[in-house]
This record gives sequence, structure tokens and C-alpha cells, in this order.
Amino acid sequence: MGLAGAVVCAQLAAACSSRVEVPFTPNGVVAGSRLRPVYWVADGGAEVFDGWYDTEFEDRCTFLRVEDGSERCLPALVPVVFTDSGCTQPALHLGRSCFDDRDAQLGRTPGAPGLSICDMELSQGYPRIYRRLPGDALNASSYWTLSSDGMGGVVCSEEEVALEGVEALYAAELIAPAPFVRAERVVVEGTGPLGRLERRAEDGATEVVEAHITALDEPCDAFDLNAPNLSCRPTNVVIRSRNDFRNADCTDATARVTCADDTVVAEVSDDACEPDRLFQRGEPLGEIYSDGPGGCRKTETDSHYTVGAPITPPAMTVVARGDGDVIGRFVTDGAGMEVRPAQLALRDGTWCLPERDPDDPDRIVCAPFVFSASAYADPSCTQPAALAACGQPPFHWWLVEEEPSNDACGTARWLVAPPTGPVGLDAIYIDTGDECVGTPTTDRYYVAGDAVPLSSFPEIRSETR
Repeated sequence: MGLAGAVVCAQLAAACSSRVEVPFTPNGVVAGSRLRPVYWVADGGAEVFDGWYDTEFEDRCTFLRVEDGSERCLPALVPVVFTDSGCTQPALHLGRSCFDDRDAQLGRTPGAPGLSICDMELSQGYPRIYRRLPGDALNASSYWTLSSDGMGGVVCSEEEVALEGVEALYAAELIAPAPFVRAERVVVEGTGPLGRLERRAEDGATEVVEAHITALDEPCDAFDLNAPNLSCRPTNVVIRSRNDFRNADCTDATARVTCADDTVVAEVSDDACEPDRLFQRGEPLGEIYSDGPGGCRKTETDSHYTVGAPITPPAMTVVARGDGDVIGRFVTDGAGMEVRPAQLALRDGTWCLPERDPDDPDRIVCAPFVFSASAYADPSCTQPAALAACGQPPFHWWLVEEEPSNDACGTARWLVAPPTGPVGLDAIYIDTGDECVGTPTTDRYYVAGDAVPLSSFPEIRSETR
């Protein structure tokens, strides 16, 4: 299949039972006058957006929210530490990276993180940007760092840290974020129930951030693009209570809501193969009935809501582009509009990510998404296994061996293994750290197949457009 067409399937190109040729042009990324898009590119025509290149700073950059509340495209920044116990004299901390950072000019340290459990960006803190001052390395042998005080502020570390090896400190000054490209987020409606959230930069650069259910004004996604009957499920949900009710008979369940933006309620099924049912958040309640040891008892509340109308998550479509061993997977609303960032995948549909080839540091491969094993099929805890939930294999491979490398970046020579099966097991084993403990089972599991090195996967390359 050439680039004039694309394979559309709810599962993936190689996993489709039927193929339909449709016109499709990726439309989630637009170059700006200053920011240029960077892509991972594979033989066969697959290409997936991987961020921005700032032509003014001549460096890659990533959008982050900074202290003034705006989103700015910030270049790779080295750590900033302080040469005094009061953390008033900032310095760029160089020599810690496995890459040559001697010419680094910018650094960052987080500002005061907030205490909001409803705003992930705020809870992690916004970075402050520092610029390296002219001059040689400081005559210093130690430094202090900032950390959260747990109260929404930052404190200077009590103990100084000694410099090691080739580490060096260079004086720096705090700068405003104005030199960096600013962007804002905009919701764009599609022709159906799905739209998308875009990030639009002041120079015209645009990227798709996430899918968006128009009627609910809620973000949504599907984590495993291989899942059958792919749909976009809201990402901000609260769980329908099993113990709190709106009536004295304790039969009509409520939902406890902590964050105002949580407007979707999920009812979690006891059957792992039955999708959770979704509902709109209903009306606020002043009192509820809690089912406990003493029976169904009334109590006052200011955080519970009724459970409203059911929600049917809108369908999404996966479009695969590329004729080689690596494909690009684009998720659309079914009408040609990209609604989430694209992914790389191997031809068989396995989600893959860029990894440096440990045998050739200049070569980047697209290696399967891997997990470390949490359960095993054998009493020696050497063969990873995963429950065959709903008949579907796990969406990941397993990391089965890691051999340290002697190169400057410590790149590990990973061996990874695909899932095979499912097979029936008499027992499943857990590595406690001290021993391999087995538990009887009658379930069927996928187990790790033959391991292969990272270097065996197809090469991809980075290109700026």
C-alpha cells in the first residue's frame, strides 16, 4: 500500500480482517514561522510527530507551563542548583549528563509547586528559567538544591552536596519566559461527537494534544489502540460509590466528587471483561445514606452527587500509514480529523518507542513498549506471564534481561520477549525478592516467548521539516 491510501481498521493494519482504502492526510501538526516540526521517520513512509525545533535558539524544545501561567516551548534545560545555603546564588550544574553539555546556556529549577490535587501541572510546580552568565566555572566544590516543603512552597536543602568527577557549576541569572514561543490551548469541534484539543503557538505552529468529547466538554482517550471496538473514553472520571446512596433503602448509588472538573461517573464492573459503564454527573446532594455495619444511616455531605444519564463513548478509527516494518498509527474521528497524537508501531501492530541501539549509539530503533515482569509461569521466576484478560494478549512485551553497558550513557543491552499463548497454568509465581512464591490457578495466561535484543528492531531516524 502506498502513501496515496491508508489502512483503516478498529484494530490495526496487520490485524484487520478487512481493509478499506480511504483518503487521509495527517492534519494534527502545522509548522510555524519559528517552530519547525520534528518527526520520527521510518523506511516505507511512516512518520510520526516528535516535537519542535526552535530556529531562533537552534535547539529542540517542548511546551511546558511556566510561572506566569503561559505555556512556552522550552529547550532542553540542565539542572540549576545554588552555591549558598540560602539558595540565592543560582548556577547551572554541568557535567552530570552522559552527553556533552559543556556549551549549555539555559537551565531550570521548579518554582513553588501548588497543592492542587485537581491540577496535575500545578501540583508538580512550574519551572523557573535561568541563563548562564559569561565566565569560567565557579570555584566551588559543593551546592544546595531546592525542594518542595509540602505546603505549596520550596525550601533550600539542609545539607550541601559535593561535586563529583567532571561536574562543574557556572553562575546563572533568572530570566523571564518572554523569549520562548508562547502557545494556548484551543478546543476544535469535529463533524461528529469527537473534537480535539490543539496547542496553537504565537508563530502559527499547531499540534494536536488530545481527543475531546464535544457534548461533555471532556478529554478522552484509548490507551491500547489494538483494543477491539475502539472508543474514546473520558479520562477524568470518578467511581460510582458502592457504599453511599441517595435513598434510605441504600439502593440508589451516588458519586463522591473531589474536583469540579470531574463530570463523568464510572461504574466499575466485577467482571474485568465487561467495560465500565459511564454516566454524567448528576445533581449535588446535601445528605446521603451510607451502608455500614450499623445499617443504612443518613449523613450530611457537600461532595456527593446523583448519578445522571448514561454515556456512550464515541468511536474512534485507527489509520495506519507506511509500507515498511514500522507504521504510523493515526487516530481519527472517522471523518478524517486527527483527534490525538499519532503513535509508532511495528507492522504486526505492536506499539513501539524510540530506543538507542546499544551496539550502535548512532542508530535509533523502534522497540516494543515493555514492562518488567510482575508474575511468572515457572517456579524459578524467569518466564514472565500475564493473565489472558478477555482473551486479549497484553499490549506490551516484557523486559526479560538487562546487561549493563560500558558506553558513556550506560545504555543497557536489553533483551525483550513477546507474549505467546494463551496457555493454561497450574500455578502462577511471584518474586518477593527473597523467594519465588507460587499460587494455584485455573486461569489462562500469556507467557513470554523467545527473547530478542533491541538491536534486532527496525531503525528510525529523526528529521526536522
